[in-house]
Amino acid sequence: MVKGIIENKGIPLALYSDRHIVFRPPQEPDDQKEGTIHFYKGKPTDFGRAVRELGINQIFARSPEAKGRIERANGTFQDRLVAELRLAGACTISETNHVLREFVVRFNERFSVPAAQPETAYRRVDPGLDIACILCFKERRRVARDNTIQYKGRTSQLFPGTDLCSYARTWVEV
Repeated sequence: MVKGIIENKGIPLALYSDRHIVFRPPQEPDDQKEGTIHFYKGKPTDFGRAVRELGINQIFARSPEAKGRIERANGTFQDRLVAELRLAGACTISETNHVLREFVVRFNERFSVPAAQPETAYRRVDPGLDIACILCFKERRRVARDNTIQYKGRTSQLFPGTDLCSYARTWVEV
């Protein structure tokens, strides 16, 4: 979803979400107030790491009212969108995407509210930025003495680079 937003609109300044474990580590303290920007104190989730690398601030819903806004929207999409797809007889992904595009336009015409600040909240994407290298899973691995790493049951050999002839005992990101 974030990749689609970035490709269509640009990099958002902030994302507003609930406090699901995908968005924040479970050990994070809940000491911040509603609407404050969240900065990680420990190891972030993969999602948190990716949005931090993109310079996106995370804002978490911290009250039942704020969480209700998110849940109402989700409920609408889970209920009404399913009915719209059934009524349209959408059976393929392309048919579903066509119905979804029309649904979003009608939904926004009916329920959207003008922004208090009409300026864009998206930043332009640097053409050299590799979104796929940011919006992925990354894990740290220690290089063995024989210049290999273990990842998901597989062994990979690291070849000497221009900066180092051996990466033994260093940490790398996979």
